[in-house]
Amino acid sequence: LSVFIAGLLQVTNVFGGIFTKLPFVFSNVLGGNIIGSFNDFAILSGLSIILSLVAVELLSLTKKWNIFFILNIILNLFILLLIKYQAAWFVLSVFSLILLVYKFSYNKKPSSLITIGKVPIFSLVIFIFSLLCSLGIGNFVTNYFNVNNVDVRPSVEPTFNITKETLKESPIVGVGPNRFINSWVKFKDSSVNNTLFWNSDFNFGFGDIPTFAVTTGLLGILAWLLFIFFLVRLFFKAFISSAKNDFQNTIILGILISSIYLWFFSVIYTASIVVFSLAFVFTGALVGLLMFTKTIKSSSLIFIKDPRLSFFSILGIICLMFLVGYVGYNFFKKSMSVAYLQKATNVMRKNQDFDTASDYLLKAISFQKSDLYYKVLTEVYMSKVN
Repeated sequence: LSVFIAGLLQVTNVFGGIFTKLPFVFSNVLGGNIIGSFNDFAILSGLSIILSLVAVELLSLTKKWNIFFILNIILNLFILLLIKYQAAWFVLSVFSLILLVYKFSYNKKPSSLITIGKVPIFSLVIFIFSLLCSLGIGNFVTNYFNVNNVDVRPSVEPTFNITKETLKESPIVGVGPNRFINSWVKFKDSSVNNTLFWNSDFNFGFGDIPTFAVTTGLLGILAWLLFIFFLVRLFFKAFISSAKNDFQNTIILGILISSIYLWFFSVIYTASIVVFSLAFVFTGALVGLLMFTKTIKSSSLIFIKDPRLSFFSILGIICLMFLVGYVGYNFFKKSMSVAYLQKATNVMRKNQDFDTASDYLLKAISFQKSDLYYKVLTEVYMSKVN
């Protein structure tokens, strides 16, 4: 539902420029959205399409819910056409094919939509359409609406080379958290200096999880391998459980597909905190459902019976609440600073208004002090003098 609302806002912005009419910090934010980057939006749009397909193909729904999910699919397909993120199209085609095979092989309930024999036509159409779009068939939509979606990050080979050189120098713990940029500056290939990105610094590799190999070293790699091992075991148990045809296990299948989808993009893309957090959220929901259905074993520990355990547990919960509030406040400040930076960039690009741009940049710095903001502010002052 949240992705559906975000999609409606984005489509309204494309046709009516609603973001330019919003008050306060969102005004003049022309090229953004309320989720993150355009690729993040495409990833969540693909996820919304997959969950809608699970609902209409595997559940017995009323006519109103069928209409809602079909409209959601159409809306998010249009969002994907606007953004033109080829990886999202390809992954969507793979998962729609998996759902098609699952429906044909396991689920014997009649589909909410039209079928020919046992083949669910709607999923088949989504599969063919997404596969064609992954080959570039739908690029004319992006060109027509003049949507500029540029994704610049190191590819697989440079990330692997930087990982190799970093592990030679600091094999156990890597270069340190949030210090990928240090390894990039130190170990990047000299051929990069002959490209347009000779002066570009990157904080991530080609994906979130590969970046951890550089920043956390062998300890981090082993931790991720262990996590992935238990994750695969969990996914296997969830798939076996979902083969039973009832409502509860269909929900498990939907969450299972969502978890695999989001973790896959965590490997191949540097997703925002929204996408990365949702991967953990869906995995946690999957664990909870499997515990509820007794698919995996669980144990309980009651703190209230022991006053000492009760004291420390309540104290820990209070500390955790403060920590969540602190982290949330810092994310809010960072979001506000990025929004003001984008407003300053738009004002400079459209009107060459140096005074307004510098005011926006000062507001961005008041929320978060960053070298980038000071650098842009200095360039604005220099342009103003000249």
